[in-house]
Amino acid sequence: MTRVLSGVVLLAVVGSISWLAPPEGLVALAALVAVLAFFELATLCEGLGAPIPRLPGAALTLAVTVSAAWPGKTLEPVLVAAIVIAAGAAVGAGAPDRGRLAATAATVFAPLYLGLPLGGLASIRWTDGREAAILVVLAVVASDTSQYYAGRLFGRRLLAPRAGQSSEARTPHPSEPGPRRD
Repeated sequence: MTRVLSGVVLLAVVGSISWLAPPEGLVALAALVAVLAFFELATLCEGLGAPIPRLPGAALTLAVTVSAAWPGKTLEPVLVAAIVIAAGAAVGAGAPDRGRLAATAATVFAPLYLGLPLGGLASIRWTDGREAAILVVLAVVASDTSQYYAGRLFGRRLLAPRAGQSSEARTPHPSEPGPRRD
């Protein structure tokens, strides 16, 4: 139920901003959300041993978001710059290792993963109008919510059974073997 309520709140907030804000305002909001999401992703990557350089990564995410959103702006130079900057940071950091390769890939991946969808939504609002942007938001919310409930209803295994739970607080899923009793 919490998932449905959060989807409704998200729909109301993003939908009203998409409807009421001028296109430039929606681009600014998309850029802000992309940069904040980048810092969250960078923290996750750092915990996995792939530290992303924060300032260049945030700047690249911002540039990809705005380039994808703004009509008439070409995206290719920004994408090439992302690859060159990530490669330059990797070369300048010293001897290559597994963590550095992962960090370089994450530096290129983050602007694509975050900037393209958010910039795309702002671009749809700018070029095709409010109704088209609302339709995209509705489709994403409906898809996300129905995938969640279908997984809960028909799923046999948890995707991440131990995620977010300590070993003491974790309740085993019915598909997992129970504790050994010797």
